[in-house]
Formats: sequence, C-alpha cells, structure tokens
Amino acid sequence: MKVITEVELEHMEYIDFNNEELKSVVAQKLQIQVIVGLFIVMVVLILLSLVSWFNYRSLLSKYYDSKQKNLKKPSSQLANPQFTPITKDLDMKIRRY
Repeated sequence: MKVITEVELEHMEYIDFNNEELKSVVAQKLQIQVIVGLFIVMVVLILLSLVSWFNYRSLLSKYYDSKQKNLKKPSSQLANPQFTPITKDLDMKIRRY
C-alpha cells in the first residue's frame, strides 16, 4: 500500500483546483459562444424577413387588400344577420332577459 506524502497531497489539491478553474473558464466561454450564436441566428432571421418583405411587398399588399374586400359586408347583412337554428334560439333567449 502506497503512502501519500504531504507534498503529493498538496500537488493533488493544486491539480484539482486548476481542474475546477479550467471547467469554469470552459463553461463561461461556451456560454458566450451560445449567446453569440443565438444572436447571429436572430439577426439573420430578421434580415431574411426584411428582405422577403421588400421582395414580396406588392404581393402581400394585394393579398391583404383582397382579404379586406371580402370582409366588407353590405349594411343590409349587418342589420339582418344570418342565423343558424342554434344561434337564433340562443339569441331569442338572450333578448328575453
């Protein structure tokens, strides 16, 4: 059985301390790399969305204009909404109270 001397014990403690310090430095650098990587991904996605918006601006405008035209209803439809039997029954119950 080998006996550990005081010098060897101090040397092992020093190595352990350096190992812990190295782990913390590596973890810190890894966190920085992850943050920078996510930031780069975010910037690229924003730039891609801006470029695609500029390229397809007229197409998007036409699409939403057509959607807006489809949503406009004549005032006669708003005055006399089309009821299904269930919604008409519910409407009559609500009007009673």
